[in-house]
Amino acid sequence: MQTVSLAVNAASSFTGASVAGVDLLISADSRNAKVIEANAFGDLLPNVQNQKGRSTYEEEVECLIKKRSNAEFQ
Repeated sequence: MQTVSLAVNAASSFTGASVAGVDLLISADSRNAKVIEANAFGDLLPNVQNQKGRSTYEEEVECLIKKRSNAEFQ
């Protein structure tokens, strides 16, 4: 899907970041998309949870903890 690769490419600008938030503007016919904003952290998403029942912020903290733990053992 073009939108996924567009978002992944934009997020890759944040080298070393565990997470990134990318906002896309998608055309009415869904044929074109543009990046309108990218953040090194996700936006405020109250009451939004992933499949594990964790919020955006809980998932970010978990990623950072895992990244730090992995770095300590290398």
